[in-house]
Amino acid sequence: MKKLFTFVFVFLFYFTFSQNKKIEAYLSYNVGFGIINSLNITQNLKNDNFPVMKNLNSHDGLGVNFRINNFIFYPSISYLSQKKYSSGTEDKRIVFNNNGINVSLMYKVFEKEYLGLFCGPQYSYSSNTILLEASKNVIDLNDISNSILSYSSKIHLYQNMLGLNLRLDFPDEALFPAFLDISYMYAINKTQWSSESAEIKNSPLEQTSTFSILAGFGLFKLTR
Repeated sequence: MKKLFTFVFVFLFYFTFSQNKKIEAYLSYNVGFGIINSLNITQNLKNDNFPVMKNLNSHDGLGVNFRINNFIFYPSISYLSQKKYSSGTEDKRIVFNNNGINVSLMYKVFEKEYLGLFCGPQYSYSSNTILLEASKNVIDLNDISNSILSYSSKIHLYQNMLGLNLRLDFPDEALFPAFLDISYMYAINKTQWSSESAEIKNSPLEQTSTFSILAGFGLFKLTR
């Protein structure tokens, strides 16, 4: 399925941009929010008295908008970050990050002078990272190995996601180019958590979905 989707994207991109047509492009800054469905690892964190991630997070990133006639091709990067802490005899903390590389190809549904509606498929490569941190305020000299003052471990979840992106586009005829993107993404396959420094045991299978709303604002044009 992933190969088929990649082929369709390449074909549509080639068909669109191989024509001798003027390309309009501009760099944009995106800001909004994203909702990630509950990860299965949440239960593992709760069982060991670690805090858990919120489903709703702030979301920002950068992208390049290419417009040719009825198509918009939109590659972008996104970033989502959250920190949360808990206290006790063992002070446990997590830092959760989500980064994504996204590619959208949208076709014009309708367009007026100051407003256009575009819709099309989107592919995302998502990287989720959880940094687990814990510190202790008691040192037992009869059990030194289990009384280490602090430790941290980083685990990752990488996923290929497919979905649909709907865009309200405010073209150059407005005060400045801007848009509003509404997208829903779903992981293609179930994947497990991994680590670059340790073996992961008893990792739950994850197949996440995300819903996001982003407002994009043109920073400067790349074409004239």
